Amino acid sequence: MKRPLVSSGAAKGTLLAAANVIVIALGFSTLRLMVYGPMLGSFLIIAIGGMVIGLPIGLGVGALAERLSSARRSVRLAALGSIPLVPMVVVTVLIVAGTRNTELMLVQLYPVLLACVPTLISVAILEKWTRREVDPQVPAARARA
Repeated sequence: MKRPLVSSGAAKGTLLAAANVIVIALGFSTLRLMVYGPMLGSFLIIAIGGMVIGLPIGLGVGALAERLSSARRSVRLAALGSIPLVPMVVVTVLIVAGTRNTELMLVQLYPVLLACVPTLISVAILEKWTRREVDPQVPAARARA
């Protein structure tokens, strides 16, 4: 049997976190491009800053995914999804609490809410990727000739 390229849950979580950060950095820099014009620097700053935060979180979520590999799918998704989304919810609450201008609040809130989409997709991929194969409870039927 062929050995997988990435085998541990922590490595899988770190790999998906890096991909997630790149997608979010591309999205944020595209939004900034539409408002301010071309800015490669914004992509690099967001990507590097995101890696500093995202990779340790991905490592932890991946290790947790490996430990919960035999738990029910709904429990795994709730546990794995809550870890990266809690900081996003905190940022959202801080933006809402700190901004009195509704229009400015929406401009600041929009990218944070958009970043939840690739994060949730990454969590779903990690859940599927680290799920332990369970033997079926009912044996496969056999046809008799």
